Amino acid sequence: LPVILPLMRRVGIATIVDRRCPMRERKDSPLSHGDGVEFLVLHLLQSAHRQPLYRLHEWAEVHSLDLLYGCPPEAFNDDRFGRCLEALAPEIDAVQGAVVTAALQQFAVDVQAIHWDLTHVTFAGAYEEAPLIEGGYGGGRLHEKQLKVSLHVTSDGGIPVRHQVLSGGAHQAPFAPAMLDALQAQFQRSDLIVISDSAGINYETIAMYERR
Repeated sequence: LPVILPLMRRVGIATIVDRRCPMRERKDSPLSHGDGVEFLVLHLLQSAHRQPLYRLHEWAEVHSLDLLYGCPPEAFNDDRFGRCLEALAPEIDAVQGAVVTAALQQFAVDVQAIHWDLTHVTFAGAYEEAPLIEGGYGGGRLHEKQLKVSLHVTSDGGIPVRHQVLSGGAHQAPFAPAMLDALQAQFQRSDLIVISDSAGINYETIAMYERR
């Protein structure tokens, strides 16, 4: 906590979230949505195991988060974080962009070289109505139900700067032009170097990178 919290507050994560997701009234909780996101990041990075977001008030009490935020442990209840995530969902792209920009500025991170890769997330159960979950290859195997997550990170420090959820059957290379446009617009530069594995490279992609 003494390492992570000052870094988050230097970037201003809670302030950014509260600006994009203001609460009309604070009577129901002493925690703002920004406080909630800050707490969730602390929980995810401090938890010894990747545990479900469940009974978070118990974790808050064990780690004395009630003293840090000036409220009783019961304020960190599951309903509170459900409302926080519901408010954040429609603003997530704007929040991510603002957090990334603030982090790059605060820590003078070089963004010329960007690493890009896709990973797959598999599912089991009834997802027939989910438009992004479909069959596709991932990790060298064919999966019946999966989606893919695209992630761009800086070569300097491995800081995530852009993500996108794609359909399970998506191939990487065709997404290169649109994603390069988005990165160039975000960083206002045309000399980006995109580093990817063979799935993101073909002749057309290399020629497109050179033209742009």
